[in-house]
Amino acid sequence: MHVYIILCVLETNYIVRKCEDLGCCRPVRNSSGELPPFLPDPVINPDDPQHYKKFHDVIGTNTTEEDMPSRINMPLARVAEEHQGCPNRILVAQNVRKTVTCLECKKPRCIYSRKHLTAREERSLTRVLERYMYTCGSLITPDGDSLQGTVFVRLQLACTTPVEIAYYSANAVARKDVCCFCASSVDIIDDQDLLRKYRVVLPMCRECKSRGKNHICRLPKKN
Repeated sequence: MHVYIILCVLETNYIVRKCEDLGCCRPVRNSSGELPPFLPDPVINPDDPQHYKKFHDVIGTNTTEEDMPSRINMPLARVAEEHQGCPNRILVAQNVRKTVTCLECKKPRCIYSRKHLTAREERSLTRVLERYMYTCGSLITPDGDSLQGTVFVRLQLACTTPVEIAYYSANAVARKDVCCFCASSVDIIDDQDLLRKYRVVLPMCRECKSRGKNHICRLPKKN
């Protein structure tokens, strides 16, 4: 059980109470005069992993945070951040250094880095892209590669995910007139009405429009 001492207060994940030093904290005012026990952390039943142990089986025992629901049910974004090696806030247009094309859907995906790549890092990245095939949702560097922890791709991507907004506003991207849904550069729709209403309107081809796709728009303009 994790117990944190903050001044004269003892705290766990589920209870805050006075300390047991009468020279520090006043006596408790309940009829028994006893301090309540700390509530234990949830503990998964090894004989039935779909359920937790009963309260009376763990009260008074030393428990940990390992089986806490909030720890187990980690949000998908946090899981992706842990695996991709950087927080999603790093994955913005100004940090786009290069792009890579998915082998399956042929969409361009952004390669990010916190800083500009050195000439040596540029060459290493070129070799990685030549040696390995990339698909949406996978890591860009293998374990142990010299660029691991330096370059990143967004892991919360699938082949059905549109081209990232960062792709269209990044200085490192040469060609931006590609459909955000299929990456085609043929027959791109130029919707002037939407451009007057929004600061960001991602390109879309006429074929995707005919299939019922709607323009992806962001940042409405103020009247």
